[in-house]
Amino acid sequence: MFNLNVVFLRCREAIARMKDLQLGSSHESLLTSHGNAAVAQTASNSELTMHMSSPVLTRKRLSGVSVVDVWINKAEVLLHLGFYQPARALLSEAHKDAKELEKEDSLAKIFYLLAVLANYERNFGQAKLLLEKAQSIGGNEYFWYDVITCLVNAILGENLKDSKEQACRILQQGISRFKTASEETPNRASVIEFMITSMEARLTSIEIESLKALGNTRLKKPEMIEKLVSTCAKLEHYSNIMMTQHGYREESVDLMKEHVGILTLIAKCSEENEIKYSWLLDAYALIQKAILIEEDALCDLMSLLPLRTMTGLTLPLMRKLTSLKLIFVQLMLDMIEMVTLNDKIEAEAAKGKGLLQLIVEEFVSSTPDYTPIEKEWVTIARSLGQKAFSQLHSAHSLCSGSEELRAKCLYLTGKCLRLLAVQKDPINPGFVWVQETLGNKNGQSKEVKSREGNEKAVSNYDQTDLQLTTRGENEHIESENEHVGAQLSAQQLAKCVAIATQIKKERTSAQVYLAHASEVLLQSMNQALHSNLKDILAEASFNMVQCFGQFDPVSAGQYLALHQSCRTSIMLKGALIKTGYDTSSSQLIALLHLQQKLEKDGTMKNMLRTVNTRLSTHFKAWKNIIIQPQHLSFLSEFPSNFNIIVLQHYEDGSMLYAALLEKPKQKANVERKGKGNQSPGPTQAKIVRGPVNPQLLSSLIAKISNYKNSLAQNLLKHEYQCDRIMQRMELSQQLHEKEVAEKRTTLTAKYKNELDEDFTSIIESMEEYLNPVLSQFDFTFAPPPTPLAAGMESGKSKRKKKEEKPGGEKSTSGQSHDLGEFVIFLADDLLMKLPLEALKVLQNDVITSVSRDFSLQLLYNRQHRDEPETATSAKSPKGTTSQKKNIKMPPVDQMLPPNFFPVNTHNFRYIVDPYDDNCILGSCPVKIMTEILEIYNARFTGHWSGVLGNKHVPSHAKWEELLKSCSAFIFYGKEHFLANLLASKLVSMNFSECQLVILLDLVQSSESFRRQSILDRPKSALQLSTEGQMDTVILLSLTGVRSIMLNQWPSTLQENALKFKKLSKNLLEFGKSTGQVILEIAKSGRSNAFKSDTEISVDPSIKGSASKHFKDEARKHYQEERMTQESAFNFILYGLPNLIVT
Repeated sequence: MFNLNVVFLRCREAIARMKDLQLGSSHESLLTSHGNAAVAQTASNSELTMHMSSPVLTRKRLSGVSVVDVWINKAEVLLHLGFYQPARALLSEAHKDAKELEKEDSLAKIFYLLAVLANYERNFGQAKLLLEKAQSIGGNEYFWYDVITCLVNAILGENLKDSKEQACRILQQGISRFKTASEETPNRASVIEFMITSMEARLTSIEIESLKALGNTRLKKPEMIEKLVSTCAKLEHYSNIMMTQHGYREESVDLMKEHVGILTLIAKCSEENEIKYSWLLDAYALIQKAILIEEDALCDLMSLLPLRTMTGLTLPLMRKLTSLKLIFVQLMLDMIEMVTLNDKIEAEAAKGKGLLQLIVEEFVSSTPDYTPIEKEWVTIARSLGQKAFSQLHSAHSLCSGSEELRAKCLYLTGKCLRLLAVQKDPINPGFVWVQETLGNKNGQSKEVKSREGNEKAVSNYDQTDLQLTTRGENEHIESENEHVGAQLSAQQLAKCVAIATQIKKERTSAQVYLAHASEVLLQSMNQALHSNLKDILAEASFNMVQCFGQFDPVSAGQYLALHQSCRTSIMLKGALIKTGYDTSSSQLIALLHLQQKLEKDGTMKNMLRTVNTRLSTHFKAWKNIIIQPQHLSFLSEFPSNFNIIVLQHYEDGSMLYAALLEKPKQKANVERKGKGNQSPGPTQAKIVRGPVNPQLLSSLIAKISNYKNSLAQNLLKHEYQCDRIMQRMELSQQLHEKEVAEKRTTLTAKYKNELDEDFTSIIESMEEYLNPVLSQFDFTFAPPPTPLAAGMESGKSKRKKKEEKPGGEKSTSGQSHDLGEFVIFLADDLLMKLPLEALKVLQNDVITSVSRDFSLQLLYNRQHRDEPETATSAKSPKGTTSQKKNIKMPPVDQMLPPNFFPVNTHNFRYIVDPYDDNCILGSCPVKIMTEILEIYNARFTGHWSGVLGNKHVPSHAKWEELLKSCSAFIFYGKEHFLANLLASKLVSMNFSECQLVILLDLVQSSESFRRQSILDRPKSALQLSTEGQMDTVILLSLTGVRSIMLNQWPSTLQENALKFKKLSKNLLEFGKSTGQVILEIAKSGRSNAFKSDTEISVDPSIKGSASKHFKDEARKHYQEERMTQESAFNFILYGLPNLIVT
């Protein structure tokens, strides 16, 4: 950098001397100005120009290379390599010098490169401004092609509603202008036509992206398939033009690669087998053509190099060829899977036929008359496995320098071995996934019927396996009954032995293939874990689920949890990038975007490793998205009463996998001397899968979204009507609290009755969707029998202590059963939108806690913090005795139950209604918070501090200060939590001390809605999309918060007040854990859903008007304290359920 500064200094001195010389020759230049003007006029008339907002094409004058040109070229290389700061310094100095020297061409190139840098840093608005300056100067056809490409990238990067339409208009305008320029300059027609073809291909790519965004469900419509077919024709045309007319091999191969992806997508969306065969065969031929082109190019390149330099050589062309080969292998594996499915269906159908029927069919059948497509399909299908292994062997020899390609090559090898094992296995492998259903068919007829109705929606392995295997079993029983006692002849016996031997041989061969597949997949997973390749690790772990699901459900469940952790990590990284729309907001965001670019480029390995190290060292958010190598042993670190349910869809949404991860309970073996030894009890760990209808899930999510929108509109309308009623009463001086409460109760009952049916319908649809997998689990969680000796050893004093403190003993064997079973849902991002806490299977009395989280990795990170903490046998801090006689406080010396984490009650911070809008009588957040602080002041709330009301609106720095310095944080107010914070700033924070966050928000009034609308005006659509409740949970989880309590959908002040009272009573007064509190609130809503006004009664001795008055007061109190079912299930918990306030 010192040498660069010296060069800058010398250049400035040269410019100063040049200025002195220019001043001395100014008189001569004035004398010749008229002649030069005439020459300039002649030159401008001969220049080629086309106007977008300025001239498009100008000829560049030939001249010697200057220092400024060298700096510009060097900055361009540095931008390509990812060195943004040195490139910025070079461009800044080059801009000063070019401006002093009045070099217009250099200024235009500098503005363009600064716009490219702005795109890399996601400053798309700045990039467009810089491109406008570059357009005002102009340049040759290469310059304008680069400007148009950069402008399209900037517009698409903004991700607005009409971004794709704007980009298409700019490309179309550029194409028309370039066509005009091509006609005017025939000698440059070849170059300009290539640029035109590139822009037309970019237009097609944008169209394809728009179609893919519609989803697989809508793509299956005939009109959508026709659009995809038209895009395929365009891509084929453009690739042929680039290859044959212009000779651009690399660009043509890129278009072929995209074309293959669209052909595969069309095949997946087609219904008939012959149509699928046709599209897959086209893709098969096209990818082979692309590989041949790249192999020829590699041979030409290798012929130029000596043999000594070829050892261990890695070139970009080799990596590109390897990628094409792996795409070819993936295509062949899809074809193998389709062939295997068809063969299994035909084999099972043949088993259902009788011997006489088979003989007749064999006699009357003729040679199959295949169509040309079917004949080609059958011919190619015979050697798919061998060709796949051949391509994998070739790819493995080419990818020695790329860890990502090597890991992907190993993963595809393992997947190929697994598919060949399924193909060779004479026993239908899908039987093991449905045998539990078959075993429970008599006892669970209702569930089986719902599963069968759901199976009819999709065609997959399980549908065929369940029907055909059941049929085979029934026919086997019938054949045994018919031939019981019959004697087999020697010939028949020999034939049966030969068939059995063949089946055994095929079964053994399939098991060998499966063992090899598991070994290769494990190698791929190790490589992916070492290189932090989450997408490859996710696919490899899912294939391990397929391998182990038949034999070891415990291991299969752990691999399914690993697959989900990888998918969640990818989702969290995407949320980080989406939140960090401005790279100047924090160092984390800048490094994250640099890491993404380097990872996509794949060449700067050392720099990528340095960036990853810096991210993992300084930022908590990055640590939480890294998959740790010890993931498969995480389950042993959780308490034995944690029952983790993993719910994960397959990538196409047609299959739902569910696993119950349970640490084996400890049971006592009693010896003669009365000493108990601990030994692991039986585990209920299990993994199941079931076919589901993606359309049903889409409609369910749409129904929930409509419910939330309708609820928000009705609540806002309700608040507005109540405000109008209060204003009229104030004007007429008839403001009585009783009348206001009655009016409010009437309006509340009106809008809730309208939405009760919608919420009930959502619950029923969710039960129907999840029932095929959840009905196969046993949620009774029956504990092992308690030994008699243990009960005889416990004395009266111990019994009394156990009653007062049910979790106070150090023994972990009986502790988890005393505390009950904790259920934790680990669901994918689609299922997270459902009210899972409302499932009927959770209404068991044994279940005492319900919570949810994104993945097992994130749940483990919440439990194991960086700082050392003691989670067992920690005493609560002593405080003064409560002076409130009506409150039963826990004893001061209460022992913290094992495997629970304390939350220091003296370090609570809060922000309550910082704008203090007009509140409803009796439900004002400031008033409710003041009551809680006064009631529990003696023991718990004496040291709480924060912002109460509108004394001052807290700044962003104040929010960060309170979140950083607290053990628990409470936000109680209107609108949403992230409306008060900058998400891009929040994500780089480290809230390792904050263990619990309670958010009582999503309340709107007329004033808060108007205020928030004004605040949201300057925000972009991308920024507003990062302020949802799910984004709030993600950001707080990434910053280190252990547990987050919040609402899922809009609420009211009355509901939030009731939740806060119940929350405070259970957390503080009763000493319950976070998960237990959530379940208590859910149970109260479920029980209140069945109550009515008929249950309200008064003392029979009170009669007449007094009886009516007391009944009205009781009804009013009941309506105030009643929590509806929708409100109870609205409040949920993300994270650890075993936090206790001490």
